[in-house]
Amino acid sequence: EITWDPEPIEGSNWRKEYKTIRKIAVLLDGSVYAAQALPAAKRICQATGASMTLLSGVKSYSHGPKEQFNADLAAREIYLDSIIMQLKAEGFKADKAVHVGSIAEVTQAFVESTGIDLVVTTTRGKSGENHWMSGGVSSKLMVRLDIPVYLVQGDQPTDLGRKPGKILVALDGSIASEKVLPYARTLAQTYNSEITLLSVPQIPETENYRAPADVVENLRAEAEAKMKNFLEAVARSLENDGIKTNILVKGSRPATTIVETAEEDDYGLIMLTSNGRGAFDRIIMGADSERVVGSTNRCVLMLPSRNNH
Repeated sequence: EITWDPEPIEGSNWRKEYKTIRKIAVLLDGSVYAAQALPAAKRICQATGASMTLLSGVKSYSHGPKEQFNADLAAREIYLDSIIMQLKAEGFKADKAVHVGSIAEVTQAFVESTGIDLVVTTTRGKSGENHWMSGGVSSKLMVRLDIPVYLVQGDQPTDLGRKPGKILVALDGSIASEKVLPYARTLAQTYNSEITLLSVPQIPETENYRAPADVVENLRAEAEAKMKNFLEAVARSLENDGIKTNILVKGSRPATTIVETAEEDDYGLIMLTSNGRGAFDRIIMGADSERVVGSTNRCVLMLPSRNNH
């Protein structure tokens, strides 16, 4: 039997959780692609008063000459120092950290030791290839971190620093998916943004399911009604915090629906957690995650799966 019910509200704690963003890490590798994370990072720091650490990893190859590693390290330090000088001239609190290792390893260790609240990075790095689609840095961060990662799309350089006036938050009724809500509340209050809560029914739309149309329609209508009740309860809590909140129940394919909705209604930021249930189980770790991040030109804030275990 195909049914849909939200997880019991007794297990839902997001209403009591308030997140602050005081320290962010911006991942830079010396490339123009990675540097496209800076406008969004600056916008976040301007709005929250957070300090910014420019974080970089330099690989040491056992078979390579020591001189080359030292030269790479020195060049990276000089590059980051030049950016810090500019940031400080603009009034930002900024420092740097350069460590030996891959950027995914370096980021995990740095976050765990320094209390970073948010990581900002682009979906493309030095090669210009899409990290997410190739299983590179940005996707590896999802299994290493337990704080949000703000993914900036590197193919939209003219608009990267804009304030997200509208935020799209994807929920599936699971406690895991709700864990992004404290961050959504913080950013909406910080930017004075409105939030739209989006749920995608697991029940297929009639034309996409081989079953009697009336059976599917009844199942879907029931699921949509339950989803709307769930979203309305979440929306009431956000409205009580002074945030204009809309609800939306549509579609049957999560990734496609999220991407199309964000594009059609011009959302500045998509927010979701890395795992949920049912139709959302593959988000982050599989095809749906690649399609959301790889298909949208919007910034995406994702809360990694480690946070939900």
